[in-house]
Amino acid sequence: MGPVIFRCPKTQKEFDSGFRAEVADLETMPQMATIRLRCVICAEIHEFKFADGHVGEAASAQPR
Repeated sequence: MGPVIFRCPKTQKEFDSGFRAEVADLETMPQMATIRLRCVICAEIHEFKFADGHVGEAASAQPR
């Protein structure tokens, strides 16, 4: 089980969403399932599709 990583649409930097999952968990989510999160990179709220996330380490998970 690892962190679910998303990419900030404003900065294109990856960040840890705070959720943990297995790769298979994301693969079984409906393609259009979404989540709204406050981005730790730019502090804005973004909506992400789980299909756009991945399990692993963020390349640039540091908040601004």
